[in-house]
Amino acid sequence: MAINYLASLDLNQNELIHARIENQANDTAAGTGVEGQIYFNTSTNKLKVYNGSAWESVTTGTKVDSLSAANGTFVSFTAASTATGAVDLGTFDLSASGSPGSGNFLRGDNSWATPDYYTNSDVDSHLNTGTATAAQILSWTGTDYDWIAQTTGDITGVTAGTYLGGGGTSGTVTLNHDATSRTDTTSTGSPSAGGTFTAVDSVSTNATGHITAINVKTVTLPTDGLGVETVTSGNTNTITIGGTAADPTVSANTAAVANNSANLATGDQIYDFTTGLNVSTFTNDSGYITGNETITLSGDVTGSGTTSITTTIAAGAVDFAMLAGAAVVTSSEGIGSNNNNTTVPTSAAVKAYTDSVNTGQLVYQGAYDASAAPPTGSSVKKGFTYTVTVAGDGSGFFTTELEIGDLIIAEQDNPTTEAHWTEVNKNVDVATASAIGIGNVAAGGGIDVSYSNGTATVAAEDSSATNKGAVIVAGGTGITVSYNSGTATVTADSRSATGTITAGNTSGSVTHSFGLNTMVQTIDASSGDTVFCDVTRTSTSVTASINSAHANNITILVQKIG
Repeated sequence: MAINYLASLDLNQNELIHARIENQANDTAAGTGVEGQIYFNTSTNKLKVYNGSAWESVTTGTKVDSLSAANGTFVSFTAASTATGAVDLGTFDLSASGSPGSGNFLRGDNSWATPDYYTNSDVDSHLNTGTATAAQILSWTGTDYDWIAQTTGDITGVTAGTYLGGGGTSGTVTLNHDATSRTDTTSTGSPSAGGTFTAVDSVSTNATGHITAINVKTVTLPTDGLGVETVTSGNTNTITIGGTAADPTVSANTAAVANNSANLATGDQIYDFTTGLNVSTFTNDSGYITGNETITLSGDVTGSGTTSITTTIAAGAVDFAMLAGAAVVTSSEGIGSNNNNTTVPTSAAVKAYTDSVNTGQLVYQGAYDASAAPPTGSSVKKGFTYTVTVAGDGSGFFTTELEIGDLIIAEQDNPTTEAHWTEVNKNVDVATASAIGIGNVAAGGGIDVSYSNGTATVAAEDSSATNKGAVIVAGGTGITVSYNSGTATVTADSRSATGTITAGNTSGSVTHSFGLNTMVQTIDASSGDTVFCDVTRTSTSVTASINSAHANNITILVQKIG
């Protein structure tokens, strides 16, 4: 059975020794090939190749299917024959007229011609070098060459014009733009309303910066809106506006001081009003009262007098809001930080202080029936202590059953779990296999025990050939060890993996962790026959490829080596 190669076979330019081409009796037996496929026809003893559409013979020697003759530009071609095998191409000749020679050339009209040229003596006679003088040039006269004087044009000089300097009559001539100074003049004017004046509106210049034009615009002033036209009083009780728009006058309106009056008042009017008040005397212009008038207080504070007043505060008239903040100690300030006789604590401050000094103290609360859960709620505070009067585990609340006489102590406010309580045992018996109690831990086979401050530390000894002890199982080459809940699971590492080139596809891949050292096999998944594919390896994958899709799945087998 033939070995199936599904990828190209590269011999790297090595010889294929003693190879034999596929033998078939005819094209039909060879089947439909692909371009470039060959087989040997045993009926005609010819090697045949598939050209993409049909089988054709590969003949020995040189093969010419046809030969045609055609003339080219200036070339004539005469074919000897039209043949296959070795062919005589015939003769190629130039088709130019005339006879070629050593002094001839092929002209553009496809004829051989002799070039016209001067001899040395002809050159001397035509150039007349003996008659030439300095600065002359050789010029064609129409019939021959002759030496003539070099002309320099008809400009005899360049003269500078307005705003230009320089010039000259020979050689390189330079023109310079003269420096130009500008003289500015000014004028003044005072046009009245409706008057006009002219102003330069825009200036035009050329590319060299010269002014080429200016635009002068006539401006006419408006006939109104240039000054004060009208003046109007605001509050006529206080300000009066008079005169004309060109010469307005302003004056203030005053009147004696009166209640709800909108008028202004002079200093004399204000003085007269003040001195007219019902006050005994004035000592000076400051207006302090110096008389012995009686003042009477009423309300929550009562009293009367002339020069001094004795006051009385009514009962219940003073509340917390009236107290000075510095005289009151709040709960946030704390009584402990205000140890003095000048401040008053609030009730919240007193409670907070009392609670703080009682923190950590045991507060006996009485009996506890351990057949039910212990007390809870916001009323149960840290330090509350109870005596067990009925044995039990608190209906499953405590992990260790409480005995009569034991104590439970709350470790926080509103305790809700066993961790929030401390259990104090009245008496503890010696531990047994079925009862928790007082016991001693002793060392045994493979076990070490040490004590420190009443705490026993138990440690497993390392195992050895003569001593049982703890053993750690570690993985090795090809062995993996995993642990779960103290149980070690030892398994051999996977050393193989598979993949597939699905029917109709041209490649498939296998992912692994074997490294590069792998052995790859590919088989026809239907027949089980070995097929050869192009294999590409990396340290983590293998890819198998074939040149064209296969009818069946191809299984890729990868095995770790080493």
